[in-house]
Amino acid sequence: NVGEETGKLETVLTKIASSYEKEMEVITRRIIILFEPVIILGMALMVGFVAVAILLPILNINAVIK
Repeated sequence: NVGEETGKLETVLTKIASSYEKEMEVITRRIIILFEPVIILGMALMVGFVAVAILLPILNINAVIK
């Protein structure tokens, strides 16, 4: 209503959009900061699983040969 009454509706809406955009950027950064360690842990578990999957058959062959 204030923007309509003063004839500056575009300016008011631009300020509101800018405010919401900044708020969304802050929320997005917080979400990324929270999930980053979880993603790193998940990747580490996958790498560990692949390493174990490769090494187990090698160790089993070594045990069979002895």
